[in-house]
Amino acid sequence: MLITLTEKQLRAKYYEQIKEGKYVKVHQTPDALNKARENQVNRLQYFQTILYGLTERCPQFRRQFGRIQKLLDERLGDQIGRPSSSQ
Repeated sequence: MLITLTEKQLRAKYYEQIKEGKYVKVHQTPDALNKARENQVNRLQYFQTILYGLTERCPQFRRQFGRIQKLLDERLGDQIGRPSSSQ
C-alpha cells in the first residue's frame, strides 16, 4: 500500500514537471539520438568481441559465457532492429 502511494506520488510529480516544461529530453535531436544509438551498438559489439576471446581462451566457461552471449545478441538485435528516429 505504501509503495503504491509513493509510486503514484512520484508519477504525479513527474507528470507535473512535464507540464511545467522542466523535463528535458536527453537527446534533443534525432541526429543526437542516432549517434547515441550507434555508440551503444559499438559498445555491445566490443563486449561481444571480448566475450568471444574469453570463450576461446577459457572453454571450461563456455556455458556461462553462452548465457551472456545470448543476452548480448538479443540486446544488439534490438538496437540494430530499431528504425532510425525521424521525428
